[in-house]
Order: sequence, then C-alpha cells, then structure tokens
Amino acid sequence: MAAEIYNWKNKNVMITGASSGIGASFADELARKGANLILVARREDILQDTAKDLQKAHKIRVEVIRQDLAKAEAAEELMAEIERRELSIDVLINNAGIGSSGNFTATEVSETEGLINLNVVTLVKLTRLVLPQMLERDDGRILNIGSMVGYMPVPTFTSYAASKAFVVSFSNSLSYELRKTKVKVSVLSPGATQTEFFKSSGYKVKSLGDKVMMDSTEVARQGICAVEKGKRSTIAGCINKISIFLLHFVPPCIKLRLVYFISKLGRSKH
Repeated sequence: MAAEIYNWKNKNVMITGASSGIGASFADELARKGANLILVARREDILQDTAKDLQKAHKIRVEVIRQDLAKAEAAEELMAEIERRELSIDVLINNAGIGSSGNFTATEVSETEGLINLNVVTLVKLTRLVLPQMLERDDGRILNIGSMVGYMPVPTFTSYAASKAFVVSFSNSLSYELRKTKVKVSVLSPGATQTEFFKSSGYKVKSLGDKVMMDSTEVARQGICAVEKGKRSTIAGCINKISIFLLHFVPPCIKLRLVYFISKLGRSKH
C-alpha cells in the first residue's frame, strides 16, 4: 500500500456538521488515521456519544462544541470557544450545510437567510479566522464541502445551488491565492448522498434516486484523499464527474430544463 501523502497522526481536525452524514463519516475515517478531532454541531448529545466511541476505539482526543452555525455570529463564537480551550486547528473541514427546496417565493425569508449564513457566511468567516495561524506555521489544510449542483443552476433548489456555486468558486480562487504556501485549500463536491439532507430540505427521494446515491463514507474518503494530495477541486463519484463534464456541452436554456426535469424525476414531496 502506498504511503499517505499527508500524515494525519495527532493532527487537530475541526469538522463542522459532525453529528451525522458526511461529517460523521469524516470523523470516523480520520479517527482511524489517528487524528484528534474537534466536532461541531447543534446536537451535542449525538456528538458526545460519537466522541466517547471514537476515543475508546482509537485512543484519540475528541473535543465537542455545541454551536448553531446558521447564526450570524456563529463563526466568531466558535473561534472564541476554540481560543478559550487553547486548541489549535491543523485542518478545517467546513462540512456543515443545509438545503431548501421549493419555489424561491414560497420559502420563508428567515429560512433563506439561515441557509446563506450556514452555507456561505460561516464557511467564509471560519476560513478567514483560521488562516492567519496556518500561514504563520506555513502548514494547514482547509476542505470546503461544495456540491455538484454548484456547477449548474437548479430551479426549486435555487438558493442552495447558488450557495454551493459560491463555495466552489471561493475555494478554487483561494486555493490559487495560496499556491506559493504550504497551506492548501480544497473543495469536495458530492452528488446525491445517503444522508439526512433530502429529509431536512423537504423532499423524499424516490427509488430511482436512492439507487444512484453515494455512501457518505465513500464521499468522506474521497475528500480525505483530496486533502492528502492537496487537490484543488474534486467531484465525488465517477457518474457525477461524467455528468458535470457532459453538461458543459449543453446550451444554458436546455440545461435549465434538463436539470429541472431530473430534480422532479428523482424526488417527490412528503
């Protein structure tokens, strides 16, 4: 087996949205590699159970921080708690995110605001707040979780797709800015994944969609691989890679209709 490019042993990794789905899979996979974890989410009870299991199984340190990252000042509050506990961050995984489905005008303004705060504002602030220490050490990794819908407009997922387009663009641009340093920024863009996402965003996945969904552990492994290799951008899954590539050749007006049709085909309301 080839040696890992990045040594996770004893690295302090902060994972947002770590209570379930891809975030929980990141925690499990990185614990196996010997990383110490800082798990952040709203559901503290789940995080505490996860922390106990991972500490017992892998003899690592796990810190748990309860934080609602959709709040306007969430990033500042989180970093103040990190400082209070005298923790350092070697790797930041900006995984926390929410979706919102339905016509834009039928969505409450507060719901859209929370989505943008979580998917965009908190992600940007956390990235900005951890970077100075990473640059001072000339060492660090940041992995932002985008989405394959960040490469296309998606009617009925309008705000979510736009927020992920921001994450993809932001991450790629920042990665290039930091190219002459040893601080690496990567963006991982999964497609449909077996998590709580569709339930929380108000849709139930039909059987066809369920069959093409990726496992969250495999998505996390591809993200970890991207970090280890310092890759700027990764689309998780061969089918998703091919889909995005082919969409480049579809005229915008047809692309909108096609994506809208696929979104209706693969999901049904509760």
